[in-house]
Amino acid sequence: MLPPKEKGSDVRSFFSLSKGMSRQINLPDAERNKCFSSKGWLMVIYKDWSMYLLHPFSSLRIELPHIKTFHNWKALSTRYVAVSFIHKFVLSTSPSLESEDYTLVVIYGSNGKLAYFRPGFKTWIAIDSCQHTYSDVIYCRGMFYAIDVGGGITVIDIRSDNTAAAKRVVADLPLELVPREFWMKFYLVESAGKFLVVGRKFHYRITDYGTTAFRVVEVDLSRNQNEWSPVKNLGNRALFVGDNSSLSVQVFDNSNFKPKRIYFTEDWRELYFYRHYTEGVGRDMGIYNLHDRSIERIETCFMYNRYKCSLYHAFKPPMWVEESFLIVIGQLLPPTIN
Repeated sequence: MLPPKEKGSDVRSFFSLSKGMSRQINLPDAERNKCFSSKGWLMVIYKDWSMYLLHPFSSLRIELPHIKTFHNWKALSTRYVAVSFIHKFVLSTSPSLESEDYTLVVIYGSNGKLAYFRPGFKTWIAIDSCQHTYSDVIYCRGMFYAIDVGGGITVIDIRSDNTAAAKRVVADLPLELVPREFWMKFYLVESAGKFLVVGRKFHYRITDYGTTAFRVVEVDLSRNQNEWSPVKNLGNRALFVGDNSSLSVQVFDNSNFKPKRIYFTEDWRELYFYRHYTEGVGRDMGIYNLHDRSIERIETCFMYNRYKCSLYHAFKPPMWVEESFLIVIGQLLPPTIN
């Protein structure tokens, strides 16, 4: 999903890398508001700090509790709450009108804590047993897993009685596998049954910034032995990271995607408030080749589309949106596009 083509526009472009084409969608709910994505849904955060889930193709909205319902939200808030209070959100499954059996987990606040929501809740429920500062969270194998800034992994079991139990199951990443310069940002990705941790290396200067490399390691969660191993080959899969719930996609021979790659978009919230970049932020996106460690800048994929929209925006950089069908009264609405 690309930024608005012009200030005040309700139209957003969805560009499909696999098809090499774009689709224009009228999304007034997303205009001037911060968005994240998971399972084909957008979490939209309004300037009045209210929040909704939005399915971009059907325009179906699901109201979420207000930011002020987070416990101790004032102490955890930042200067620009609507833009930077939420770091990431992850759905257990795509909501539908036929089922309300889903859970939503967010990383929030200035110290990166975890909270969750279920249909019918009036407030966000903090997961108080998670006391670290978290970088990413995913849902797989029936539970949520979160990675903290020290590289430790916590498993979170949100039970049917709406209580949550959390346990740190993996200790910090070994430095010999992931040096400190890759600890600026961690992602968790489940890929073909493997549990991967992705570290992102980043450089910043007054006139320039950007990602320079990634490091991928696998952790075996079937044993309690903290077994880490480096990953040099993703096989026929590609990873997608950014302001989306991290995902792995199988690459077929007739696809425009490239296997053994990490597709990344910008998700450095701190850059939203720097005035050095007059065009806005969002330029730190590309395709990282895990084999030869090269980076292909992704802007070339959009060049013919540049007259329709900008790639840069003060706080709405491009963002991956996963394919998702929405079940509505027994029908399948068209999926979102990548």
